[in-house]
Amino acid sequence: MALWSRARKAQLSRPYERLVLESFTVDEAAERLRARSATENDKKHSPIAILASMLILARLKKHVALLFVKTVSCGLRLEKADSDLSEAMEDDSREEEEKKVTIDAKSVGGRIGELGEMLEKGVEELSVQRSLWI
Repeated sequence: MALWSRARKAQLSRPYERLVLESFTVDEAAERLRARSATENDKKHSPIAILASMLILARLKKHVALLFVKTVSCGLRLEKADSDLSEAMEDDSREEEEKKVTIDAKSVGGRIGELGEMLEKGVEELSVQRSLWI
């Protein structure tokens, strides 16, 4: 556990390493790795990269679902005031989280990195669509 604590304080070069160290305790990380079915791909990656992939994939799924809903509802032009401050703040924090997830995904690379790039392109496309509706 002392090693995990020291690693949290260290300056790490990869964003996904920071993500894992900030998201899990050493016990949680060990439990997640034990509960997971091993794959052939695991031999190529470190345990921290595997944990990052699991975490980022879950976050990507959440953001892709939100992106889908936003895309579908974009054309519905609901009669709702755009000046609602709390909704605007939610959108800003969601956008920041989406950016962070894509950066983390790209730092892992491979399939997860590709999914992060696709999310990033989808968010950009939605921004263009929204500007056309306004």
